[in-house]
Amino acid sequence: MKRLKTEEEVLNELSFNGQTIAGWAREHGFHQALVRRVIKGEVSGRQGKAHNIAILLGIKEGVIREANGHENA
Repeated sequence: MKRLKTEEEVLNELSFNGQTIAGWAREHGFHQALVRRVIKGEVSGRQGKAHNIAILLGIKEGVIREANGHENA
């Protein structure tokens, strides 16, 4: 099983890559406020866009689902 990242690790990784949360959000098509809330743990990331954000950031494991319900591996 893959080790999941903490809030601090995600922020450090963004900084290491020279990226802001806003820039990461734009690059991946998400609203920056939602990305911030997922990173801070204010949104569980159990479903929808928050779920996809959490997976992409390495905060949780799972399958990315597109808006049409199809899986994206």
